[in-house]
Amino acid sequence: MDPQDFHESRRRSFASLWPVADGYRIEGGYLLPLGEGSPVRPIHHDGQDAYLPMARPELPRELAKAATGDDDDILAFTRRYGLLGYMQAWSFPVEEAGITWIFGEDSEQAAPGLAPGDPVASFVGHAKTVQLVLNLIGALGAGDGAVREHVELLKVVRGEHGGIRDEVIGYDAAQRGYLRPVQCDMSVGGEPRHVALRIIEHVLNANLPGISRQLSVQPQEDGELGFESLFEPHNLADCVYWHLADAAAGGWVRRCADPRCQAFFVAQSARVQYCPPPRGYRGVSPCMNRTKVRRHHKHKEEARERHEAGESIKAIGEALGRATDTVCRWVEDADNEGGK
Repeated sequence: MDPQDFHESRRRSFASLWPVADGYRIEGGYLLPLGEGSPVRPIHHDGQDAYLPMARPELPRELAKAATGDDDDILAFTRRYGLLGYMQAWSFPVEEAGITWIFGEDSEQAAPGLAPGDPVASFVGHAKTVQLVLNLIGALGAGDGAVREHVELLKVVRGEHGGIRDEVIGYDAAQRGYLRPVQCDMSVGGEPRHVALRIIEHVLNANLPGISRQLSVQPQEDGELGFESLFEPHNLADCVYWHLADAAAGGWVRRCADPRCQAFFVAQSARVQYCPPPRGYRGVSPCMNRTKVRRHHKHKEEARERHEAGESIKAIGEALGRATDTVCRWVEDADNEGGK
């Protein structure tokens, strides 16, 4: 376990690990966890990979990528972060009762009421809901114009009465333990900012009840045992919405500075400008890296053009904020390439 992740998770009063299976596949409308190529119990991956979700601020943004509903995007998230944990948040277990087709009639995993994994409908519903909340929180920080634009996109017509269109603010919101998102309507009247705040409030409150507070007996600074207060999530979705709630209530949601991304993401401080690197990625943010590479190539091309126009190496370096030996190397590389 990464010590930095451990300290970040404990700083937020969380200590729960979440498992990631050897692999996943989509079959029969379900995301199935795999062990040695065969389906395994959704929440028991003994000896498998595990991590601390509350130390991963990129979770909401990474889940929002699966809002496309594309199998590749769904599996890309799941292989890094695991299932969202639908079975741990059931409101109506009877809707999944009697599933035996994955594990076989004789398997103990085929017991009535046991889902073989996350329903894809539920998974994609949460991805779209997280994307909606991220966009609204980000718009609130960007100003009234951005909020108005996002709220306008939510206006729909539910019918017509006496020649008057019944226009409402309509959105589908995934809710904890439900198989599919719930259709929600709000009155069109009111300031766009107030509408955005109410939507965020409704969505997050519907998905936060799964986290409870517990006391844990732990060694204290004086060496004696004592109580430590910890929050206990029941599944990964709980953690995703907790990250969003922290961001909404005094945290930061930023738009990525990478021109080819520009997605909203949860930032750990106001200084962060790029999407955080996903779990398992070594190095800086991929978005930051792409921007630096593009900037490097742009400066290199500009240096070549300025030099061809007769500008000195020193002047080019000062204009681009680069050392003269770097500019000189760029120009020599361009000359060598042109001489080939």
